Amino acid sequence: MQKRFLAIFLGVFFSVVGLISINVQASAESSVSTFQQTLNLMTHPYGIDQQSNPSFSWAMSDSINGSQQTAYEIQIMKGNPKTNPVIDTGWVNASLSNGVHIKKINRLSNNQLYYWQVRVKDNHGQASQFSTPQAFTTKTSWQSTNMIWALKKGTKVPADFIFARKAIDIKDPQKIQKAIVSVTGRSNTTSRQFIDSYFVNNHFVGEGPARNNQKTYYYNNYDITKYLRAGRNMLGAINYANEDQGFLSQLTIYYKDGTKKILANSGQPHSGWQVMDGTKAFGENDLMNLGTFYYKAAAENLNQKYFPVNWNKPTVKTNQRGWTTPFNDGQFLGPDQSLVSYPSENVKRHVLKPTSVIKKGNGHYLIDFGREIIGSFGLKNLRMPHASEMEIRYGEELAKGAVKYPMRTTNNYDEYWTLKSGNQTLANTDLLTYRYVEISNCPADLTKNNVEGLALRQPFDDQAASFESSDSRLNQLYGLSKYTIKATNQDLMVDSQSRERGVYEGDTLINSLASYAVESQYSMPRFSTLWGINNPTWPAEYGFFSVMNAWNDYQYTGDKSLLIQVYEQLKKGRNNLFMNQIDANGLIKNDNTTSSTMNAVLMDWPQSERDDYVFGDYDTVFNAIGYGAYSDMAKIAHVLGKTKDQEQYSSLAENVKQGMMKVLYNSKSGEFRDSENTDHASEHAQAFPLAFGIVDNSDITHKLTQVIDNRGDEFHTSIFDAYFVLKGLYEGNNSDQAVKLLNSNGLRSWGHVLNDLHATITPEAWDPSLKPNMTFSHPWGSAPITQIVSGMFGIKPLKPGFKEFQIKLQPGTVSRAAIKVPTIKGTILVAYQKTGSKLSVKVTVPANTHAIVYLPTMGSSVSYTKIELTSGNHDLSN
Repeated sequence: MQKRFLAIFLGVFFSVVGLISINVQASAESSVSTFQQTLNLMTHPYGIDQQSNPSFSWAMSDSINGSQQTAYEIQIMKGNPKTNPVIDTGWVNASLSNGVHIKKINRLSNNQLYYWQVRVKDNHGQASQFSTPQAFTTKTSWQSTNMIWALKKGTKVPADFIFARKAIDIKDPQKIQKAIVSVTGRSNTTSRQFIDSYFVNNHFVGEGPARNNQKTYYYNNYDITKYLRAGRNMLGAINYANEDQGFLSQLTIYYKDGTKKILANSGQPHSGWQVMDGTKAFGENDLMNLGTFYYKAAAENLNQKYFPVNWNKPTVKTNQRGWTTPFNDGQFLGPDQSLVSYPSENVKRHVLKPTSVIKKGNGHYLIDFGREIIGSFGLKNLRMPHASEMEIRYGEELAKGAVKYPMRTTNNYDEYWTLKSGNQTLANTDLLTYRYVEISNCPADLTKNNVEGLALRQPFDDQAASFESSDSRLNQLYGLSKYTIKATNQDLMVDSQSRERGVYEGDTLINSLASYAVESQYSMPRFSTLWGINNPTWPAEYGFFSVMNAWNDYQYTGDKSLLIQVYEQLKKGRNNLFMNQIDANGLIKNDNTTSSTMNAVLMDWPQSERDDYVFGDYDTVFNAIGYGAYSDMAKIAHVLGKTKDQEQYSSLAENVKQGMMKVLYNSKSGEFRDSENTDHASEHAQAFPLAFGIVDNSDITHKLTQVIDNRGDEFHTSIFDAYFVLKGLYEGNNSDQAVKLLNSNGLRSWGHVLNDLHATITPEAWDPSLKPNMTFSHPWGSAPITQIVSGMFGIKPLKPGFKEFQIKLQPGTVSRAAIKVPTIKGTILVAYQKTGSKLSVKVTVPANTHAIVYLPTMGSSVSYTKIELTSGNHDLSN
């Protein structure tokens, strides 16, 4: 066991050291270099609005311990990275490497290709070479924003499904520096899913756009350079919308000589775009809804008799029957509406092969992908002996050996595909959540090679984060949560892509923190936070969560752009409403306590998971969350220089804190009451004050953790509020109980989720018996990964952008563990082993950061040794 630990310990440790070495070799000038460049937090920053003061970020690496950046220089080149810079900051004496803003950047031209690069100096007198230039484009200048679409054959009614394509000629592709196509569509408000699936020369490029944010609509920018060829090329899209239909596409070619050419704007008169009514190709499906009460998404009953096979190949003839001149549907934008580049990474299709294909009978197959997929489904190179209409059912579960396709979420995942004889390759463009597929009436011999799960998600680096420990359950939970984040990031952080596809501020809190734990891709959490602030949901405390989401964004990115953008909205929102309801007790009073009307207290969901919580005028959970929000608002005000606001929010937070101790804390029992008019003390009433730091007294804190501890090794909350229970236990220094709950196998436990439900993405609830309409793809259950990182290892930013961060080890009963955590400054590595009364620790601190490490005294849960570390590799013991 010791040898195995050493191998894992050193393997994970040196993976980070290896990263540093690679970056060092990239610079022949010195030991210092830069990597992980982002512009507006994106690694593929196309469509940047130069008028909005975009932010530049990079990480620094250095082989010398204690390295800090002392200066940087940024250059921006137009059209080609080898040209002279149009902007050169010169050396700027600053340690800032996140959220860096450049003067005169608003002078850059629209619809133009640029490259930026950075170099740095460190405190050892070393200067790096310039980094590899990163390409970006500025916001698109549309030749036309007229929309096109296709009408149902023989009518003046827009079809729901259409094909659109445009042939273009490329003479010299080797002269092209970049080819960027901008694409959008409307409207996806009803379907809550993507409109266009975009293709170039039969290659899938991406899907979009994200759903509109009130009066802001989004377009995607795709780099299609590698898909173009000399001669004829074909651009195209399969589009779906069930109301207010419209499609818009424009290609800009940037040449190596610095010139550019705008091609193929679909809204231009006589543009040469063709469209085809896809109604018959996708089936008469108005009555077949894959959606739910919350949205409508038509089943795709593919019929190959009418499906234009190879419709996007560059060699296809453009005079085929069924293709017509587009219907011009007018201007894309209405009054006061704007069209903005999507501010996060584009989604891609990722092909997954099944783990098993079982023949159940003549023409009857059951397919298992081993993990839940969010995306679409395809058949490839399937040799059909004759034509057949096959029934295809998708689902998250099996029931008596068959796919449960009328899902618990009320989705009815049932489609009928009609295939012709011969070799077939066909895929839908659905946005499904499924693990299993059942196919009936398939005359072909179906194997693993013929089936593709087409997972739709943003880029994800599987190697960026890792965890391994002596506790096999924790290892499983880390893997479950990591895959959850990987699989569920599409255009927005939603509750689930099955039942609601809703953006909820509380879900965003959990999803964002889990995302921060496994990837340094911050644009998706930021976009979801902004979207949630602009589109608030009904629970009263969710407005408070928006404040926390905005503050967390700043802490993890070091970029205050979002704070500046949303500050007034946060002030005028529910914070202001509930500020006016704080009375002489210092507590927030809320009258709509149990209904689901606007500004009602959710507390926990489903309602059956509230642990018999007794509501009153002053609720412990609601006030604890309010305290956390007012504390964060005070910090935000301080960052933005709003001194009076800072004082006001600090005073509000302190009043709520004192009021809770006076009115809601029961000093005789050592518990918090649920509310002022009861002595009932739920698990929630103990967890939330612990999680948000209501109690300053260590003895009281210990009593509260013991109240939770004494209730056994099973949660008494939902899978959502379990996050706050774990956070409260780690904040209260009771790691033993936290690990015990994480290892529980009771009904309300992740052990039950893994072993009994066989979930591969965290579900919405612990069990269908507790929430019959639950989803199996609900990332608000991903608390284990957050609490392993920020609880067990105590890794948290203390200063924005991890300029300074904490490591506070709380191993509990786990004898050894090693973790790798990506940040905007680089990778943090911590590994420890307990041997008797000795704790041995290895830490890697990224360059340009400072770590505050707390090592526990063995045998004590409250005594720590504080150690301050500069960047580099360190061996510690206690």
